[in-house]
Amino acid sequence: MAKEGGNLGENSRWSVGGMTALVVGTKALGKAVVEELAMLGDQVHTCARDDTQLQERLREWQAKGFQVTTSVCDVSSRDQPEKLMETVNNAGTFILKPTTEYTAEEYQMAKAGENSRDKSRWSLEGMTALVTGGSKGLGEAVVEELAMLGARVHTCARDETQLQERLREWQAKGFQVTTSVCDVSSREQREKLMETVSSVFQGKLNILVNNAGTGIIKPSTEYTAEDYSFLMATNLESAFHLSQIAHPLLKASGSGSIVFMSSVAGLVHTGASIYGASKGAMNQLGRSLACEWASDNIRVNSVCPWVITTPLTSFIFSDEKLRKAVEDKTPMGRVGEANEVSSLVAFLCFPAASYITGQTICVDGGASVNGFSFKP
Repeated sequence: MAKEGGNLGENSRWSVGGMTALVVGTKALGKAVVEELAMLGDQVHTCARDDTQLQERLREWQAKGFQVTTSVCDVSSRDQPEKLMETVNNAGTFILKPTTEYTAEEYQMAKAGENSRDKSRWSLEGMTALVTGGSKGLGEAVVEELAMLGARVHTCARDETQLQERLREWQAKGFQVTTSVCDVSSREQREKLMETVSSVFQGKLNILVNNAGTGIIKPSTEYTAEDYSFLMATNLESAFHLSQIAHPLLKASGSGSIVFMSSVAGLVHTGASIYGASKGAMNQLGRSLACEWASDNIRVNSVCPWVITTPLTSFIFSDEKLRKAVEDKTPMGRVGEANEVSSLVAFLCFPAASYITGQTICVDGGASVNGFSFKP
């Protein structure tokens, strides 16, 4: 059975087709941005001061079949940007014809443009991935996102029954997913997991998503030694050890990417001191490994979600007062969805993200930067 999706063009969440964009500047980074957006289906208008250079770029883009229009503008002038915006607002371009009215020349130009578009930078086809804790919540969303984009995924969880239920669903969708039971808080089980992964993927791994984790939320004075040890073993030690033993496989792939599933609690106070400490340490671990393993062509980044609709946060949704407090703290006024996190994880694994490493990125609707701003 064929996979659902498999590339960007088949999934609207990964498409800018039909969208419009204004990009200021046509040299270097500006040119690259115009071409990236146009290659992904965007209709782009761009501007620059040099009309001659602008026309040269336009001829190149037209030859590639990109939908780009241009105008001359010096953005250091107040009047000219206002005129530019009028131009953008009134642009009536890209007239579509009935299929029977296209000429052979127009068809060949469009065909050449399509063939010139290198979308391999936006694909996970042929890549291999290990996602821990993939049977529910964020882990499940990440497994599906990576598999939908073409990756072969191995995932693990403690609950075999739940894991088998997910596996049947993924197989029905045509996703290339294998599973095994593992409690990532156990060092022995982590080592066995990596042996399984090495066998399944013939000693090479492109992507490691350290997603499995847990939370215990209580006043700091009430944490027990057992609570502390369990949180650190599950959240931090497992992420470090799995990264450590995955290193040879990631290096062997020629291009490895590690993503730590951290939390906003690792950056700001959320009322979960030890959980937050484990995630804060994870963020620093990511930065350290990014520097240490860059020479092995392994990138490492951390993703920090806020409150996302998952089983782990169900206690928030069962308390209307607590949910409202969360929404009021969040500038976007709502909680997040799992696929809003998994899309960032997938992006960080794309070849298109090849120069991004050592970063800690929040997916939080603005909550972590809200400061003392309160909604009326």
